[in-house]
Amino acid sequence: MKKIVSLIVASILILSLMTACTSEDSVMTVNGESVPVGEAIFVLRELEAMYESQYGPTVWEQGFEGKTFDEIAKEAALDSLSRLHISALIAKERGIELTEEEMTVIDTRMDEYLVTKSEEVLKEDGISLENVKTIFVNNALGEKLMDLELEDFTVNEEELTLSLQGDVSYQQILKYGYDGVLEQVQAQHILIASKNEDGTEKEGALELANEVLAKVNAGEDFTELVEMYSEDPGKVENDGIYTFYQGEMVPEFDAAAFSMENGEISDLVASDFGYHIIKKMDHIYPSEEEIMSVKEYEGYIKDQYARNQKQGEFDQLFEVWKEDYKVETNQKVWDKVVTTNQK
Repeated sequence: MKKIVSLIVASILILSLMTACTSEDSVMTVNGESVPVGEAIFVLRELEAMYESQYGPTVWEQGFEGKTFDEIAKEAALDSLSRLHISALIAKERGIELTEEEMTVIDTRMDEYLVTKSEEVLKEDGISLENVKTIFVNNALGEKLMDLELEDFTVNEEELTLSLQGDVSYQQILKYGYDGVLEQVQAQHILIASKNEDGTEKEGALELANEVLAKVNAGEDFTELVEMYSEDPGKVENDGIYTFYQGEMVPEFDAAAFSMENGEISDLVASDFGYHIIKKMDHIYPSEEEIMSVKEYEGYIKDQYARNQKQGEFDQLFEVWKEDYKVETNQKVWDKVVTTNQK
């Protein structure tokens, strides 16, 4: 009986956490203007997704400087929300408004967002459509404020070059070209490992690899030879067949596969993993539309790094401006909000 009562109490506590605040309850005030908690929850969920994208789903098991990532996410959400509202207030005070065209863009963004997350799902999380739209509008006002304040901003080309040199996607485009970066090869392969699990050289590996190659060249079934000899763990799921872009495989494998003709079988290809026998099955080329998208993406990467520079300069201005604005957090409301990980 005691156990049943404990379960009931726990259920009531969980329910109270989920229903104790609505999307319109005030989580903070900025210069006396109330900010609904639904906006804070929306920003928190977006930050959660960003953290998982950057650090992987296990990020919530980690910590940083004595804080859990749940605590870090909640602090960052409040900071981002106050920044959005202060920037919007400054913009309005300076007579900055969004045009009808800019509001139409926001409406389009809303529609696109609702394709990925329905209104019902948002409501379950305590977020209203008005909360989402306010965030989009305030963000647009902040962007417009930055562009007007720094309309004479000049990009530091040396800094931009350094940023691009460290960008993997940009460097892949430079290395393989607009079309090459999207080319794919489908190949089946047999791997004869050259080392034991402890890293020592495996005796007879080269001799075995040559024996298997002879069987391949004699016309024996490649898939059956994969099953019999290949030491690639992936063979269990895919019969040794992979479809991959340039740069995804080890360099020796990659170079051989992309230089072969469809249906061709390689000689032994040595890599750190051992000896590969590759059967090229197909070479997949991108469409003109896909190539154009890579060109656009290259421009987007450059623009983002240039804008990051501009954002850095704007941040310095903002740190001075924000001193004139009073932000008060309703801790009682905010404490009831949990991260997705804490649910």
